[in-house]
Amino acid sequence: MIFLDESESELLAKIHMIKLYFNHALKNEEGIVRLPKLDARCVTKAFEEMRRGYEDDGLFDEMIQFFLPLTVNDHELVLDANEIHLNTEEKHRTQSQYEEEIRDLTRDNEKIIENIENQKKIIVQIKDERQRMYEKLENDLQETKTKRLNTYAKEKNELEQQWSRKDNIQSDKIKKIKKDINQMETNYKANETLIKEKRNLLNTIIDDLNNQETYIDDKLVKPHRGFIMYGPPGNEFSS
Repeated sequence: MIFLDESESELLAKIHMIKLYFNHALKNEEGIVRLPKLDARCVTKAFEEMRRGYEDDGLFDEMIQFFLPLTVNDHELVLDANEIHLNTEEKHRTQSQYEEEIRDLTRDNEKIIENIENQKKIIVQIKDERQRMYEKLENDLQETKTKRLNTYAKEKNELEQQWSRKDNIQSDKIKKIKKDINQMETNYKANETLIKEKRNLLNTIIDDLNNQETYIDDKLVKPHRGFIMYGPPGNEFSS
């Protein structure tokens, strides 16, 4: 029963209860649209009436948020066609961007692998050259020992010093190349990580495009849980 001394929010609430009753009774009939659990106008009016009767301690706006999930209707759950179109276009642009970035990173890694292989070949060449230098040193020492026994020690020392200087140069080259290879391998691994991340993002976008939704499942709209109490200031309802 509706009484004339009831507030506007109470009247709206009771009217909405009647609507909910008929909505539930006719839910299997064609063309019946599901109603929200609460009338948004009722919630707004209720808080307007509370503000007129009680001092707002700053929590009223937060309390309104508590009820909002219960006022969502089917119309609000339908996604706008223009927004869907714009969102799809943005996803396609992002998809193209990620695909291009993945291609660039993959090409970079292919070049890195090629450079690493070339550097390894250079190391092999340097090692071969060092071996030839050492063999030449042994031959030169043997010739010197055979031909000039009296100056052998001096010439042996000179030949060994020459070989040592050249060998150190070759050794430094190998160290530098190995350092470059380590850096290239680090860059390769970093690119592989980026490729994996980009592919995961790309797969997410492709899945979204393949499963484009035009309606938000109302099960995803969860009401808050708790108690809302109000009354005169000083009663510690907000504590």
